[in-house]
Amino acid sequence: MCVLIVNFRGFGCILLQLFLPFFLSRHLTWAVMKVLCALIGLAGVFARSPVHKHGFLKVSGNTIVGESGQPAQLRGMSLFWSQWMSKYWDANAVHWMERDWGASVVRAAMGVDESEGYIYPDNTTFNKNLVTTVVDASINAGIYVIIDWHSHNAEQYGEESAAFFGEMAHKYGHYPNVIFELFNEPTTQDWSTVIKPYHEEVIAEIRKHSTNLIILGSSTWSQDVDIACADRVEDDNVAYTLHFYAGSHRQALREKAMTALSDGCALFVTEWGTCGASGNGTLDFEETKLWTDFMDEHYISSANWAVSDKHESCSALKSGAAAFGEWTPSTDADLTWSGLYVRNYIKGSPEVITCDGEGWPCVAPACPDPNDECLAKKCCGAEGYTCYAKDDWWAQCMTACGGPGQEDWSCEVLTPVITV
Repeated sequence: MCVLIVNFRGFGCILLQLFLPFFLSRHLTWAVMKVLCALIGLAGVFARSPVHKHGFLKVSGNTIVGESGQPAQLRGMSLFWSQWMSKYWDANAVHWMERDWGASVVRAAMGVDESEGYIYPDNTTFNKNLVTTVVDASINAGIYVIIDWHSHNAEQYGEESAAFFGEMAHKYGHYPNVIFELFNEPTTQDWSTVIKPYHEEVIAEIRKHSTNLIILGSSTWSQDVDIACADRVEDDNVAYTLHFYAGSHRQALREKAMTALSDGCALFVTEWGTCGASGNGTLDFEETKLWTDFMDEHYISSANWAVSDKHESCSALKSGAAAFGEWTPSTDADLTWSGLYVRNYIKGSPEVITCDGEGWPCVAPACPDPNDECLAKKCCGAEGYTCYAKDDWWAQCMTACGGPGQEDWSCEVLTPVITV
């Protein structure tokens, strides 16, 4: 609906601004809202919004489609952890991404169990209010919004999660805009005995109120979509989230995604980055292009990480970029190299963006930075950091290995091979 307010100048705009709170509070159905738009002469403007184009999303085979039965591929941005980057959880920023970036989806990554997250009583209302701000703005903008339970340990808070999503489904589940993401990134939890039962518990609560699309996380930071698909959740409208970071995840992960697709599961990339899996490190636009081509080929929707001005290479914004949007699309102004590249992808621009700056984040260091992936170079560039292996596919620069959450790491120390 926001596209109406932003793009229409005149009496119809005033009516919507006056009565939109009433529409939301009365939980008017999508069909009724479309009729109201037509009655006040806004159907032509509203028809340009992504939600009016696709309507309610549903899974058909291995593809997410709109009400017409045609594939609905969305492109947009993920907000950063709510408790740590709340300034960009702003209605005007959402509108700006829809208008200037052409975003058709925004992900509200609500922090749960990290410090100052939702489960802490003093922070529950704060985080929930951020979510409702972004959801209301997305509905107004005519774009989709993902309500994300952003945790690595969601199964420990099943009761709280079911209550939260039940409340959100009751409030928003009749809007086609709203998508539910139940578990951001499980890590080492078993799919069949831990993650899947958690999903089933929360889905049951959502389905009391809504048949909207639900997105499910899988083990290994939502990379094991093939394992999840082999023992899938029984529900007619669920997809599985796939997370990738181009600097770390390559063809092997695309092959896992292809296995899931071939087995008939729909995928939605709710988080992806142009950098390494730490959210930082050297940008890899060549591998990013392979990933975006893969998503486009298979009509896979995506949300890029992240709307943030944190000093990390995957952040879209430079430090101090305005909370309300209106970002100048230049690396000399408000956007980082990643932000400029991703904005072009979301807009569908043919312009080729090349990271041509000196040093970080365009040029890889001789040895990886702290917490970055180090499997290829087998060394770390900072004093006190060692390249520890998890397995044959992942190694990371860390100060120690084998702590909580790393029980399955080999912790083998990798060192570069010196040729004499």
